[in-house]
Amino acid sequence: MKLPAKFEEILKTNQTIYSIVLDVISTFELIFNDNKLYFFEEYTNHGINHIENVLEASEYIITDESFNNITSNEIAILIYSIILHDLGMHIELPTFNSLLNGEYDKLKIDIIDSKTWKELWDDYLSEVKRFSSIQKMNVFGNESIPFNLPNLTNKDNLNGYDKKLIGEFIRRNHGRFAQEIALFGLKGENQLIEFGTNKLDIKTKELAGILARSHSMDIRDTFDYLKDNYHDSWINPHNINIIYLMVVLRISDYIQINNTRVDKILLKLKSFNSPISKLETETHLAINSINFNQIDSEKIFVDCSPNDSEMYVKIKTLIGDIQNEFDKSWAILGEIYGFIPKNKPAIKFRRISSNLESKSFLNKLNFIPEKITFKVDNNLSKLLVAPLYGDKPTFGVRELLQNSIDACLERKEIEYFNKNFNYTPLIEISIERINENQSLFTIKDNGKGMSSNEIINYFLNVGNSFRKSMDWKKQFVNEEGKSKINRNGKFGVGVLASFLLGKEINVISKSLLNNEAHSFKASIDSQFINISKTEEESSFGTTITILLNNENRDKLLYHTTDNYYDKSIEWTKWFLYEEPKIVYSVDKEIIEIKNHLKGINLFEFSTENFEKISWFYKNDSYSKLIACNGIIITEKYSINRFNINNKEGHNCILVNKPNILVIDKEGVFPVKLDRNDVDCDEFPFEDELFLETAKHFIAQLLNFEIKNGELKNHILLHNVKILYNSEGFVLNSDYFINGIKDKYNLIRLITENSKIKIDLKKYKNHLFYIVFNEKIQLTYQESNVAPQHGGRIILKKENFNQLFKSTVKRLPNYVKNNTKIIEEDDDYVIYSIYDHNFESNLLKSLKEIDLDILSKVGSIQEIKPNYFNNIGGEILNELFAKYIKNNFVIPYDLEKRKEIYKEAFKELEYYMK
Repeated sequence: MKLPAKFEEILKTNQTIYSIVLDVISTFELIFNDNKLYFFEEYTNHGINHIENVLEASEYIITDESFNNITSNEIAILIYSIILHDLGMHIELPTFNSLLNGEYDKLKIDIIDSKTWKELWDDYLSEVKRFSSIQKMNVFGNESIPFNLPNLTNKDNLNGYDKKLIGEFIRRNHGRFAQEIALFGLKGENQLIEFGTNKLDIKTKELAGILARSHSMDIRDTFDYLKDNYHDSWINPHNINIIYLMVVLRISDYIQINNTRVDKILLKLKSFNSPISKLETETHLAINSINFNQIDSEKIFVDCSPNDSEMYVKIKTLIGDIQNEFDKSWAILGEIYGFIPKNKPAIKFRRISSNLESKSFLNKLNFIPEKITFKVDNNLSKLLVAPLYGDKPTFGVRELLQNSIDACLERKEIEYFNKNFNYTPLIEISIERINENQSLFTIKDNGKGMSSNEIINYFLNVGNSFRKSMDWKKQFVNEEGKSKINRNGKFGVGVLASFLLGKEINVISKSLLNNEAHSFKASIDSQFINISKTEEESSFGTTITILLNNENRDKLLYHTTDNYYDKSIEWTKWFLYEEPKIVYSVDKEIIEIKNHLKGINLFEFSTENFEKISWFYKNDSYSKLIACNGIIITEKYSINRFNINNKEGHNCILVNKPNILVIDKEGVFPVKLDRNDVDCDEFPFEDELFLETAKHFIAQLLNFEIKNGELKNHILLHNVKILYNSEGFVLNSDYFINGIKDKYNLIRLITENSKIKIDLKKYKNHLFYIVFNEKIQLTYQESNVAPQHGGRIILKKENFNQLFKSTVKRLPNYVKNNTKIIEEDDDYVIYSIYDHNFESNLLKSLKEIDLDILSKVGSIQEIKPNYFNNIGGEILNELFAKYIKNNFVIPYDLEKRKEIYKEAFKELEYYMK
């Protein structure tokens, strides 16, 4: 390792110190020469060239006057710190394991470090589990990569993901490790490499250690440590101007931005997964030169050639950061050494500039040198309100209520964590008339309240949801990366809906986390929002008030649904659960709210992504309620029918989806931006829901009560029809029809009645399918008189003539052309349709017709089994095979069913309530 000439010259004045410096160099030079960053495969060069560059920069920025007063001890400590400062980046797995195993814990400095390495690692892993997709992309180069705990037993077990994971942790904490290496040494797999062996005294190690660490922390943050260790001499401990050396190291390390830190040939061969690593490398290559010889002797000039706007912003920001370091460094030097009358410790440079400040240079670039991103204008926010919510102020209530519910659940989690189980979540919503033209809408919760950060960066920032932030995740996401509480807020646009209620919102919020209270007023047109700190005694939580005009008051109090597509809900009916408790009042009169779910039997299941999905059917099979975390999304959700894929276009007998209540702690349930419907073609739990409803259907089927002989329009859920036999009944589904088609004749009856009585014992070999409440008329009769797959039919002659022989076209020609009269008299006609050629049983001839049945119906029809084209689908038919087996005819007697279908009654008991 090459030492700068001035450093070497000063060191040689003290051969003892010089020999120790050379000894330290020889010990660690091999590591830097090897330059194998095991955990940092994509990082820029941190090898011997970087160390020599920092040393050279250090020599260069120290003024000549300062060199006149600098000692060999100070030069030695500076060299040690430069060797140490990035040494932690070169460690491998054994050293990392020694950190986690507590071998360095004895070096923990309480005044700086609050946690052991294992505690830091656990906190870091907890954070990684909560990484956003952007953070994953920046660290791992893959925004969807799942969290995996690395196997630390052997380095051969570590893959690229593991190395990046550990590398990011080391990068964050390598300054601390540099200090601990100085004090303890570098622990390898089989040995400990002591820093300076026994020749280097502890006081020098301590100073070199804090100096090395200072480059990764604010210099002022080292002052307490120095004061604690060196008391009144903390500015100059052991005659070392330690703070001056911190400035020198910091600036010297910062200005190592020329392209010697990157191997250009290697760059062409490598594939960079992490955008940050790639950008850092390209940034170094974009620096052409650093010029220190300016007319202004205190200025550094950087010549660079960015190739796009991202690189331009990166370099400009970097140069700005260096200028900021110059400013802070000079302020610290003045603060610490200002009392010295002359020969104050100083650095050569105060300023840094670049060709990026030249207008002529910028004009020649083939890109626009600016940071350009999407920006949201206030006017756009206003334009979003109407398309999202229409003019329904009830949506404003929903969005504000949603925020209050979230805040209450968050506070409950905090309180319970702190063993305070007395907290009761409460939300109060009121409308109070204040004059003949206005009312005051108020929503008050006793939730956790908002800090100023939450107000500024999330509540008032359209499109930015606090529940996506790392601050929220640290508080409310567990070690498995799962949310501890329900998550309602998702898109960060809800605040817009509050302006459906009125033009201005007034907010007072007191944060449980920092005990601070703030208040502000805001309209959607606000150019400036003044957030005031309030000292008033108030409880934790948030209160929002909005002036209502009479029109909006009436819309809330006298809610109407304009049409089918109007998915608004009454302002008091958005929330379905008992907690938080919500109290509604109008003009100081409490409104009693009926529990929407009272008396309803909910069925439940869970999936990997959803903790609980509750569902139920009302008597109305067409209800389409869906709620997420207790808040109604809509009562008319759009994907309300199961879609079983079938190439022949048959209908599934399970059609109508149930009402759904989803517990969505992870915020992954697909809802539309306006939260008024689902945003998917199928639920994320579609198959699981179908399975549960199929089990429920079979349970209801086996519990269904039918009296033998009393045939009526029995209502079963979905697209289900019943076929009656003397012993029991079957369904119009492929599983049942295929099982019985060779054993029974299928008879269809058309009747105007809602129920009829037939002595089924006379027809043991028949199955009757009855179309109730249907009259043979002159129009729309094709399905009634011409079964699709053919049959033999008896019809009153009057009706037959009107439909088949009239000069007025009542039926399509293809029906008439495929009709053949078998027998007729003055009253009735027996005919076949579509080449019905199987042997007739019930309709052999007019003389043998059962007149009792004929007197009760408009038509008797022997039909083919393929008339019933409804399918169960794979899932339902597998359940039929398991529980029904080949007992296709379900007995009317319930006790017989329990005996025949024992397995079903046992396993489906949950659904037979």
